[in-house]
Amino acid sequence: MSASKNYLALVSFLLLGYAFLDRGFAYLGFAPIYVSEMVLGAGLVVLLLGGAATAVLRSPITWALLAYAAWGAVTALTSSGPSVFDVLRDSVIWFYSAFAILVAGVLLRTGMIERPIDWYGRWIIWFLIWVPIGLLIARVYSQEIPLIPGSDVRLLTLKTGDLQVHIASAIAFFALGLHGDFPGGRKTSARSREIICWTAAPLGVIIAGSQNRGGLLAVFAVLMLVVVFRPVSRLNKMIIPVVLVVAVLSAIDFRVSPETAAGREYSLNQIIANIGSVFEDNTGASTSSWRLEWWKTVIDYTVLGDYFWMGKGYGVNLAVDDGFITVSGRNRSPHNGHVTVLARSRVPGLVLLTILQGTIAVTLLRRYFQALRSGLTVLARVNLWIMAYWVASIVNMSFDVYLEGPQGGIWFWCLVGYIIALTLTQDALIKQSSPAMVSPSPAIS
Repeated sequence: MSASKNYLALVSFLLLGYAFLDRGFAYLGFAPIYVSEMVLGAGLVVLLLGGAATAVLRSPITWALLAYAAWGAVTALTSSGPSVFDVLRDSVIWFYSAFAILVAGVLLRTGMIERPIDWYGRWIIWFLIWVPIGLLIARVYSQEIPLIPGSDVRLLTLKTGDLQVHIASAIAFFALGLHGDFPGGRKTSARSREIICWTAAPLGVIIAGSQNRGGLLAVFAVLMLVVVFRPVSRLNKMIIPVVLVVAVLSAIDFRVSPETAAGREYSLNQIIANIGSVFEDNTGASTSSWRLEWWKTVIDYTVLGDYFWMGKGYGVNLAVDDGFITVSGRNRSPHNGHVTVLARSRVPGLVLLTILQGTIAVTLLRRYFQALRSGLTVLARVNLWIMAYWVASIVNMSFDVYLEGPQGGIWFWCLVGYIIALTLTQDALIKQSSPAMVSPSPAIS
């Protein structure tokens, strides 16, 4: 039991590092063994020591995930990439799903289903404060930030799309009033945290949203989800802080110029241009056309071409092989996790990933309405918040390299692991108590 609890603490540390330092934290370690592989290895040791519950196999999400990962493994083993290292690097898009099984297993074994929400409620407010500060430091003092030993990546390297997924989830967390239940505390503390959220979150959205359209859409998608399912939420409290933040930034003509001619500045004008470019590419960078053309190319040689059953596999640099070489030379995938799976794991791989995502969506929706019918209002709001986190991740991975890297992929798969543990625990709770006997409570179980 202690090994399982220690592993949860280790995973929490890993996720915090990815949230606050993002890509810079991902490069800690010694190639090819980085911090993510170290924590995954520790999880496998815990699993061998009996630290994970076999109850995880009762979830349909688990079986859909295992089918997706198994097909990815078969594809990887039959891939002929330039090197084994390249095959392993590209395989993280399915290999990191092991975190879902490990996290779900240790949560079910320890019964600490509420602990991650308490943990989230404690650090998320500091994250919202950190986002605008961290982005400005990374932009203004980029050359002074130290490099990770053995790499050309700086310690503070923030991807704005990743940040906006967490901002979107924070907005849902506070809009649903969960900050008053997790962590438990005085009402004055909850009110002060809410004031900080509704001030810092819009500022973070404006600064990060000026750089990334996918993350901006993730925020909008979460807002729509909360409004549709919980029209009587606390989102109205966000109006005045948003107006004040926008007014102040407009009055001082806030803008931070990009380091290169190809970059985007931090400004209100840029975020307005990004919103417009979602529907029509008017930024001059042609990034929307570039993505759509690449996605069409992948569909042509998989769904409609010779790679229907045999995709290009893992280890192949898709940017080079497909004829879409980026300026930085770092990008290997077409800025869409599902299209990446289609290109590498063939049409069956995409079908299995779609089944997995559909199973998650149906499971969360059913548990949300189940909790409402049973009078478990707090649990219903937790279900909706987790659904919002998942939706934000799905939207962002549809426009960015998110699932293909540890800072996005591991967060996503750990979220899936929590969904498995939460829904199985909820099923057990409902079976133990008749709906008439269950009363609203700040506790999940």
